[in-house]
Amino acid sequence: NIPSRPASAACSRPASARPASALPPFYAIKCINRKSLTKTTEDLLINEIRLLKHIKHENIVEMYDFQWDENYIYIIMEYCAGGDMSMFIRSRQQLSEVRARPFVKQIGKTM
Repeated sequence: NIPSRPASAACSRPASARPASALPPFYAIKCINRKSLTKTTEDLLINEIRLLKHIKHENIVEMYDFQWDENYIYIIMEYCAGGDMSMFIRSRQQLSEVRARPFVKQIGKTM
């Protein structure tokens, strides 16, 4: 079920959805207003989608599919219930070295 009112910002917070036929899993759907994109940002977004289609890593949110219509681009991704790392850091405003260490380790493994 796709949300009926997509977000209007170019870099929006994803909505969540799941197939009507199943309970889990949830999916994150990023809805990007095409009218808010310049030619350059649309080209960058298309390039990002191409890259994400081929990346499969435990520390990177997986992109499953994408769709578009005349108004929006919809990116269907793995849903992370706890939010992303930037949300975690912002909610705490500061991280001690001990708290930051696992994140730095995960980022290093991802590269």
